[in-house]
Amino acid sequence: MRSKRLALRLTAAGLAGLVASVLPFVQIEAASGAGSNLAPGHAASASSFNQTYVAGNINDGNQSTYWESANNAFPQWAQVDLGTSTAVNQVVLKLPSGWGSRQETLSVQGSTDGSTFSTIVASAVYNFDGSANTVTINFTQTNTRVVRINVTANTGWPAGQLSELEIYGPTTTSSNLALGKTMSESSHNQTYAASNANDGNQGTYWESANNALRAADVHRQHRLAGRAGLRVRGLRPDHG
Repeated sequence: MRSKRLALRLTAAGLAGLVASVLPFVQIEAASGAGSNLAPGHAASASSFNQTYVAGNINDGNQSTYWESANNAFPQWAQVDLGTSTAVNQVVLKLPSGWGSRQETLSVQGSTDGSTFSTIVASAVYNFDGSANTVTINFTQTNTRVVRINVTANTGWPAGQLSELEIYGPTTTSSNLALGKTMSESSHNQTYAASNANDGNQGTYWESANNALRAADVHRQHRLAGRAGLRVRGLRPDHG
């Protein structure tokens, strides 16, 4: 009878999962908002509005519609409530593309409860150029539920005006840190070398020397594999 043989084989994808449990995927944050606009579909409100130029126009996705506050009554504000505290790092402000150039003095404010506001970006003068009429404001990532634009002056009309308040947050991507790095091992069997474990190919794998695992090691490997969701195959002893 041949001696009992125990082979613990980890598929390349499984080993990648084990590596991930020890060496997490890197999280890469965009320097500015690069994801989708967070504002559409959320409640918009304002300090006041004039005629039919209501707050709901600032997140309807239509640059031709706009919010306009009561005239000659600065400061005025318009805001979007995202519903829950959300990571944001950019707002894009728009006026109708057919309007002449103007400057609005405004600040970006935020609130996590809808009642107490803090300044995200201090008041400054922003130029709407009369063409695209779009202003992009980047800032350090912050968590907020409500994003408010507080307007204190407008050279084009004595009111707060805004056709779109677009809100963006950081996007993340994941990359496998193991790819392309030097792999090593305690041993390998035949051609199943350690380099197979980070070649990005699930069809190749590393296999250690056979019959060289302590019982405690086998138990630990199975436990780790179970936590990482790996596929572990324990071969039954051969009889002959």
